[in-house]
Amino acid sequence: MKCSKCGREWNPPEGIDGSICPFCYSKININVGHRDSPKPRAILRLIKNEYGTEVFLEKKRMRGLLADYFSKDLKTKKILTLAVQENIPEKLLNLKNLTRSEEELKLQQIIFYFSYENSLVKEIALEAVQTYLDVLEVLDEPDCLTETIADFANLQDDVINDSLLKVTFGEIPAVELLSEENLKTENDSEELLSAENLIEEKTRTIIKEKPSGFISVAAGSEHSLAIDKDGSLWTWGRNYFGQLGDGTNRDSTVPVCIIAGDIAELSAIADFTYALGTDGSLWGWGYNQEGEIGNGTLANSAFPIRVIEKDVVQAAAGNAHGLAIKTDGSLWAWGNNQYGQLGDHTKFSRKTPKRIYPGDVKKIAAGFGHSLAIKSDGSLWSWGDNQYGQLGDGTEIDANHPQCIILDNVVAIASGFHHCLAIKSDGSLWNWGYNQFGQLGDGTELNGNKPSCIISDGVVKIAAGFHHSLAIKNDGSLWTWGYNKFGQLGDGTQINRNRPQCVLSADVVDIAGGGLHSLAVKEDGSLWAWGYNGDGELGEGTTNDVIIPKCVAKPIIK
Repeated sequence: MKCSKCGREWNPPEGIDGSICPFCYSKININVGHRDSPKPRAILRLIKNEYGTEVFLEKKRMRGLLADYFSKDLKTKKILTLAVQENIPEKLLNLKNLTRSEEELKLQQIIFYFSYENSLVKEIALEAVQTYLDVLEVLDEPDCLTETIADFANLQDDVINDSLLKVTFGEIPAVELLSEENLKTENDSEELLSAENLIEEKTRTIIKEKPSGFISVAAGSEHSLAIDKDGSLWTWGRNYFGQLGDGTNRDSTVPVCIIAGDIAELSAIADFTYALGTDGSLWGWGYNQEGEIGNGTLANSAFPIRVIEKDVVQAAAGNAHGLAIKTDGSLWAWGNNQYGQLGDHTKFSRKTPKRIYPGDVKKIAAGFGHSLAIKSDGSLWSWGDNQYGQLGDGTEIDANHPQCIILDNVVAIASGFHHCLAIKSDGSLWNWGYNQFGQLGDGTELNGNKPSCIISDGVVKIAAGFHHSLAIKNDGSLWTWGYNKFGQLGDGTQINRNRPQCVLSADVVDIAGGGLHSLAVKEDGSLWAWGYNGDGELGEGTTNDVIIPKCVAKPIIK
């Protein structure tokens, strides 16, 4: 029988109206490709319920359904075809005569096999393989679909150039990682190792064993990062969303090197991270349900993904949005835009970077739902959420575009979740925004919707955690104030402080505030940490909180 919509020949089961084929039915009843459309599982259930298991199980029908579902991006078909033809080891392709758990394990390995610098290949493969698993779950018959992944993925005959796939896990070629040799156990059996274990064994030991002395740090809500003197990137702490970037979702209580060299700068505040390469490239990984990584998807990533190819000079991570400055001074934004924090005069979220200001921007910072920028003339601009006065404009009204704050000669800015800090050219420190825990440092717990000076001179660097603040003075001393329930101020107590207090007397060169913890680097390259440690974010090998600064890593003495 021919479908009245597309003319496709098909054989409807007995008792089923065959005037419309399953594929046209799905298009009519589900807005395939729309961002609010149901997930593949819902589409598959709909087809099964309407047309019965017989049609649902036909190989060609399933391929057609997948082709329709992925029609928005033809690269799906091309990439999966290429993968089947020459990129996935044969051992991974054969799904016949496997139990459900064995099949899922192989599919997991196929997912991890893909890693592309802009994540397109990986994300498409992930979605396609997940759809295959959805088929099995909907049918609730684990052994009923036993076609090979080659049959499943052979959606068309197009062949694309090998250069589209750059398959690596950090420094390790995926071909090596998932080779026949690595897929066997020590007993040379046919038992498969999980991709997660393979990555654990390979990447967590071969890149670099010890840092060469740290130069800078960054902190997310429950994870930490540092760059050493060789430009290598080290991460530790919570890894539920892949925010450590090591290819797994396993926490680490000690620093692990995930990139050897060429990293210039870091930014984190929540459960994702940005790293700026020395070549001006911008990379992101971790939580991505709001598009905050900026790679065009909403899928989390346990691997660093290239977001912007070149010309980036600074990036800032908010709670669910990102900012970047390019060499021409242009300002770019992406991610959640609920409060107008992208600054593009809308409240529409974006999954890829958009230029919102043409030039002249020198520095940026981002909070929970607000953004800050300094222009070359020292003027300070803010936009986004203003519930607690964090825009510093004297109101509590949100703004969906940058507006100038009355504070001039600004040379540095930082932001916590809802409070902000700025340093002027004379070394004075100014704070505003949320102040329930004394994080403004003005001796009160009252919010401030305008900048107020709390230190008159000598401040050279600032950082903020969720609800606490840190500053380095020109003598290398470290000062902290604000929320202190977990000892994140490092003063030996768990008492909140509404005035700055000195916790390290000298030699501090860099600082970072996490959700409930703090980090510092000293002149000798040693790394210090304190505060909450439930996920190993202090990096000292335990999950015990620390209420005074503790040295967790010393530089190699050559």
